[in-house]
Amino acid sequence: MNQQTKKVNRNPFPAEFVNLPVTKCPYCGSERFVKYGKYINVPRYRCKSCKRTFLPTSGSSIHYINKKEKFLRLFELIKGGEFLTVRKISEKLEISFLTAFDWRNKILAALKIDKENYKPGKTFKIVDSETNSV
Repeated sequence: MNQQTKKVNRNPFPAEFVNLPVTKCPYCGSERFVKYGKYINVPRYRCKSCKRTFLPTSGSSIHYINKKEKFLRLFELIKGGEFLTVRKISEKLEISFLTAFDWRNKILAALKIDKENYKPGKTFKIVDSETNSV
């Protein structure tokens, strides 16, 4: 019995992540790191201080998300000011209700949008979490 396995060419990293700037190690904060090969098509780095390897997405909320393209689509929808319920998000992106709930809360927390004010007809300000500016 010869069973051939079909190799699936699945790239978990959208093009936006290939050239993300890396300024420090997400584990120890050191600025001393070197390129250490590639993981699929994304550069991999190794910290000279703690000797750990990391990707540009390491330490971010998107690192462990498998459907990164859909997460980015949801991010753009929320950032654009579109109001979506969790049920509408799950239907529109074809993801489970629980995944839609988790992703929405991650995005709202990252954008520092109060969930109580995220209602239809209301406008809200998006605050950059790094600089705390609008």
